[in-house]
Amino acid sequence: MRPATTVFLSATLLAASASAQTRESPNMLPPSPFDPQAAPQRLTPPTPPPWDQPLSVSGVDVLSPEHTQTTAAPEGPRMRELEHRIAQLEREMRNREPTPWVEWLVPSLLLQPQLIWNFYNAAASPNASSGALPPGIGSNDVTATPAGTTNPDFFRLRRARLKLDFLPSEYARFVFEIEPVPRDPSVPGSATIARQIEAIARLPLSRRMIVEIGAGSFEVPFGNEWREHHGDRSFIERSYFQRNMLPGDFDLGLRAAMLMTKKVDLQLALINGRTFGELDHGANLDLNRPKDGTLSLDVTLGDFEFGTSGYVGEGALVDAVNLRFKQYTRYAWDANLGAHIRTRLGETRAFGEFVVGNNMDRGIIDPGNLPAIPLDLTQSVVDRTEVGALVRLDQDLGRFFTLGARWDYYSPDVNLANDARHTLGAVLAVHIVPEMQKILEPIGPRIQAMLEYAHAIDTIRPSGPAGDTKQIDTLSFVLQGRL
Repeated sequence: MRPATTVFLSATLLAASASAQTRESPNMLPPSPFDPQAAPQRLTPPTPPPWDQPLSVSGVDVLSPEHTQTTAAPEGPRMRELEHRIAQLEREMRNREPTPWVEWLVPSLLLQPQLIWNFYNAAASPNASSGALPPGIGSNDVTATPAGTTNPDFFRLRRARLKLDFLPSEYARFVFEIEPVPRDPSVPGSATIARQIEAIARLPLSRRMIVEIGAGSFEVPFGNEWREHHGDRSFIERSYFQRNMLPGDFDLGLRAAMLMTKKVDLQLALINGRTFGELDHGANLDLNRPKDGTLSLDVTLGDFEFGTSGYVGEGALVDAVNLRFKQYTRYAWDANLGAHIRTRLGETRAFGEFVVGNNMDRGIIDPGNLPAIPLDLTQSVVDRTEVGALVRLDQDLGRFFTLGARWDYYSPDVNLANDARHTLGAVLAVHIVPEMQKILEPIGPRIQAMLEYAHAIDTIRPSGPAGDTKQIDTLSFVLQGRL
């Protein structure tokens, strides 16, 4: 027999034997044909996957289930906790989203509760009669009067103003401001709830120029300190000449303004000519038909500001006893200059203003400053020429302190010799909660305490020779809150 035939028969016999063994034990693999001495191999199945892992259905995976990249399903309690947290966050987001009308509403608030002390010499004392004190009565004693007492020291709510500024679009603006405070006879216009109530149309001519047309009640656009916000001024009151010429903040009328790149402010206004403060001495908004007009220009160049303004109109006098009525012309011109300079101590603000007027005093603080009705109504009144001036310096000392000093002068009639009032004042403001401009835009809540002292030398009189000089010292404490 040939060797090849022998090899073939041996292989056939081995295969048949392996096949027989395989049929006897299905879990056995046949021995390797390349090793005649090898025993049959037992087939070991792979370890089944865990019950919570999906099985492969592709039929082509070569990796065991523990190596298959699968994502385990979250546990039931954990899933419910996550769903609850997501629902809670969604509710918080819905509650945080403002309603449409809140998005264009800008509220602001100014509160100025004040404690005020006044000290007089004999000539200025409310106890004096014809310039003399009663026997045994001091200049600062409290005595009885038909209206109560002469107590000059008290708490009062100097200002409490709530302002709502509606800006529904870039073309419209509506302002509504009220001041519900008790009436104070020493404060012109107090207890007048209505303040600024104005509808404004805004016309952006370009990116650098905006025209505004407003109608309603607004601050008279005349002078600079007059239009300064009460919360920005370091002193609680405006200068004495400002309070005599324009005793109330607001007047009714129509105005137009042109604003250019926040550096030029040009305003023209037509007003009744009778500010709200004058209502203390009259029942009508305007006593005569002619309207008053103002024109003002303010320019900002770097750290410096310059402004000028003019006022022209007509006043009116009423003789309720003899039923006589007399009109007269009044006008004024104002110029002011200011500077804001940064120093190591903080910001330094210097400001000066000068005004000259004719028959501009409203007679609210001192009725004797009004012109008199002539006996012959066909004749003109005797004009009174007024002059006012002020110089003010404010110095910030870090974020928490501000020192201020001011001198102001007012003469209601320059044709009358020695008829004027000089006032020297100083103030220390402590910013308890300073403005946080970088965190709360555009304006943050601020609370500050203001301690102010003023000394006035007064020789104002209606006419005739100069009398005794009045000296008045005023000490004031204010806790101001502003939002």
